[in-house]
Amino acid sequence: MPVFSAKAIQISGTSTPSRSRVTRVCFFMGASPCHDMARLSSMGVQPQGGECGRIAACPARRREYDKRMTAGRARSRMLGALAALLVMPCPAFAQTQPAPQSLPCTQNFGSATFTTAPAGMAAWNGLNGGGITSALHAANSAPQGDAAVSAATAAQTTGGCYGLMTGGNARFYIQTSSNATNGVNQLVLALDTTGWTNVALSYDVEIINAKPRTIGVLCQYRVGTSGAWTSLAASSGGNPYSQAGGTAGVKTSPQITLPPPAENQPVVQIRWAVWRGTETGDSSGAAVDNISVSGSAAGAVLSASVVPGMVAESDGAGAAQLTVSRTGSTDAPLAVTLAISDTSALAYDGPNPFPIPAGQSSATVPLRAVDNDVLDGDKTVTLTVTAPASVAAQATIQVLDDEDAFSPPPGYYADAVGLSGSALKAALKIIASPANYNSYAYSDTFNPLRSLDQDPASSGNIVTIYSGASLGKNAVYFPGGPDADSSWSREHIWPDSYGLDPDNANPGAPDGGDAGPDFTDLFNLRPCVHSVNVLRGNRYFDPTSGTPSIPALAPLCSYDSNSWQPRPEERGDIARAMFYMAARYDGSDPLTLDLELSNTPNAAAGRFGRLSTLLRWHEEDPVSLEERQRNHRIYTTYQRNRNPFVDRPGFAAEVWGHIRLDKTAATVTEGQPGTDAVLSLAAAPAADVTLSFQTSPAGQVSVSPPSLTFTQANWDQPQSLSISAVDDSLFEAEMTVTLSTAITTADTRYAALEVPPVPVTVISDDPLIQPAALPLSHGGPWSPLPSGFLGEGLGAPYGSSLGGDTAAGSARFDTTGARLVIGFNAPAETLTYHLRGNPADGSATSGSFHIRHSADGLSFTSLRVVTDKNNTDQLFTDSVPRSARYLEFIYSQKNSGNIQLDKLGITAAPSFISWAAARGLSGVNAGVLVDAELDGFTNLAEYALAGHPLQHDAAAITPAASRAGGHLRITAVIRADDPDLGVQAVTTADLGMPESWTATGVVQIQPVDQSGVPPGFERVTFQSPLTGGRAFMRLVISLQGGG
Repeated sequence: MPVFSAKAIQISGTSTPSRSRVTRVCFFMGASPCHDMARLSSMGVQPQGGECGRIAACPARRREYDKRMTAGRARSRMLGALAALLVMPCPAFAQTQPAPQSLPCTQNFGSATFTTAPAGMAAWNGLNGGGITSALHAANSAPQGDAAVSAATAAQTTGGCYGLMTGGNARFYIQTSSNATNGVNQLVLALDTTGWTNVALSYDVEIINAKPRTIGVLCQYRVGTSGAWTSLAASSGGNPYSQAGGTAGVKTSPQITLPPPAENQPVVQIRWAVWRGTETGDSSGAAVDNISVSGSAAGAVLSASVVPGMVAESDGAGAAQLTVSRTGSTDAPLAVTLAISDTSALAYDGPNPFPIPAGQSSATVPLRAVDNDVLDGDKTVTLTVTAPASVAAQATIQVLDDEDAFSPPPGYYADAVGLSGSALKAALKIIASPANYNSYAYSDTFNPLRSLDQDPASSGNIVTIYSGASLGKNAVYFPGGPDADSSWSREHIWPDSYGLDPDNANPGAPDGGDAGPDFTDLFNLRPCVHSVNVLRGNRYFDPTSGTPSIPALAPLCSYDSNSWQPRPEERGDIARAMFYMAARYDGSDPLTLDLELSNTPNAAAGRFGRLSTLLRWHEEDPVSLEERQRNHRIYTTYQRNRNPFVDRPGFAAEVWGHIRLDKTAATVTEGQPGTDAVLSLAAAPAADVTLSFQTSPAGQVSVSPPSLTFTQANWDQPQSLSISAVDDSLFEAEMTVTLSTAITTADTRYAALEVPPVPVTVISDDPLIQPAALPLSHGGPWSPLPSGFLGEGLGAPYGSSLGGDTAAGSARFDTTGARLVIGFNAPAETLTYHLRGNPADGSATSGSFHIRHSADGLSFTSLRVVTDKNNTDQLFTDSVPRSARYLEFIYSQKNSGNIQLDKLGITAAPSFISWAAARGLSGVNAGVLVDAELDGFTNLAEYALAGHPLQHDAAAITPAASRAGGHLRITAVIRADDPDLGVQAVTTADLGMPESWTATGVVQIQPVDQSGVPPGFERVTFQSPLTGGRAFMRLVISLQGGG
């Protein structure tokens, strides 16, 4: 059964007396013993064909240069140095780099002489036989070129390389000599060890020419094609091997395992370097033969990465995370062993080996920085990971020595090592309370502060907290003295009213009054502009909310009714001072109370805060050099104690715990991917810590999973929370949803913490109004409004109707800005509505009433303005732009009276127009006879045959033609949901007679398979009998209604 191609090749249109237009799109099928192609061509019929295109790419040619700047000699008469740019060509390698050979690899050089090095091998020369006289010389030698290989059947006396065959056995033979170029040549083999471990090398070295002078052969390797060579150690046989005199035919067979760096490499080179002894007499020669390289095929290739790449000794537990990944199958777990090159700088405390679980391709483990309290410099530590039948991997990390001139003495915190929680806090209390602690009277604290907080840019000034202002050291505030804005007083960072001086009984008296060491502790005292000091008062530390106040002299700070937020660069300093106070003072010192940090501050109980905020600030604003210097000077010059949380920042999380959250705010959009928030613990918990998540208001944001649990096994591994917008079908204005976290744990440290709420901005992707279907007709009721309608500021509906409508009432516009918006889901054609003014004075409503259209429901364009509408019922008709999806009726300006609206109707644009608009066609490109993408199918043909007007889909929608049982057939998938669309098959025996086309004898056969047909379409087959001679069939597609 022959099959004929069908192609849209002719379009014609005829006007009818009505508004209708009949458009024909013709598909020709021909069946004839002989096709008159010339005649078809003359009538515009072109053979079907495809499009082809070529993309020509001209690769860029790049040249590399070494650029060196040279400076001219300085001369007294020159104003400066003259720089000369030297452009040097990049040199090429002088010798051949052989192509790497895959493993396993063997080479016995065959049984015949040869003059070319085998594949993967090369012969190198350029070495002086009089200079390379020892194994050390050979190891460090650098050949300069390629050596020729000559055929030989016996030992030679001329230095060089030979393809030697004796007794039916060939091998690579190097004869030494005193020659400056070919005196001690070399053999090199290149390997590709990708995917291989335990690479094993074996070979034979045979003495060919046994003369008095020593000949030595050294086997080495390197990774890549440049760089230093490394000598290999043989487990048996000799490497290096040498012989002087003796007997020809002596042979050694080294067995060598290549080191791990040679595993899983795209290029590894093996060379046999030769040296020549200094004895008197003739030179010797040796051959290399029976080379074999094998290995273990790796079950996996490991890779290792460590984040961050640089840590400080004081970072302690969880300082870095090592991630090990594997390739290949994940069906079974893989045991990974970690080796650390310097455990005095970095440690791993988990199980070793540790698993990459089945079904997973990677595992992450924590690393602990080791603080040795010794000033021993920064260290680069190499981490090596291995696994059975796997290629090993390495990563490096730099551990910064945190000891310097401001560091504590070695062993200062020895009694705190390994402790956490209350035990660590108690140990730090003891460490911070040495026997020689020097407690100051309050009146004696001025001079220490003048020294500790001296302005480095002006030795006569001090730098004040909160504002950073520099004030004179003697500009001390006192009542009736200097102006409060230009003088300073002593700020108690931990307010004295929170347990330092509960009854305020004259702490400044000469005898010290009842003030204990907590009141005068220099870690808690800072100079402060007095007026700023007064503003701060005893507010606790926390981000301010609402509309906070901003101190004029400390513009980077803010405060509200109960909280104070300092400037960012001192938040960490303040947090560590608060940690110190809570650890140092537990009520055991005379005249002190037990000071505690809490998220619920209480002055009477000595609880200050807020703890979770301070822990976050502590991490966000790390210890600075200035803070360390101040800490050290208090230790060496004044109080003789230190702030542990400056020296060891990790102590804070060990004492109080800390929950990290990397998001302070988030934005999500309906229908779009969400965002991830990462949570982690800063210290190991004593019990499971479960974080449960809630959103308010509910229903707008989805979080997954709903809870996260950190255990003693996984606490150091960050976990992710997915945050996304709930994609509903309702329009909501942009809103903020609060994501809050509840903590459930038996660990009292973590139970006392809070995770700050995260404001999540939700952006809706839904239209302003859920669109109504067209055509639309509505005459009431007007309250409540139906789907597709949105009213704002409308008055109570009128009981009377307009336009003869019998439905209930009509809409009432009674205030300026009152409006009605209607959304619809397809292009509209005509809008009709009735209006009537209801003037207060009985003659005319005073004001303007606007009818506007919009494509997006946000930006509206005027369609009609009705001014001072009278009190008659009037019908209005407007044409609606095809792009409009919203109509708005708005009382733009009311002076008096009101507007009554009723009997509203919107008709749909013709189906073809709706189809074209939905597919992005507009203007000229939306015409029925336009072929927008030039694929041979007009828009009407695409519309009728399930095509797309902007895609090259001709092959997919072309009707199929066939000849069967004496009939000519044409089958097409035709749109069936548009009553204005007509499709008919017609036939002719003569293409030259347009009037001969007829539908006579053409029938539509049934049934036809409908599988794969899209909704709204139908697969149809037309057939016409073949009566002999030529026959042609075409489809005529027509569209009524003036589309």
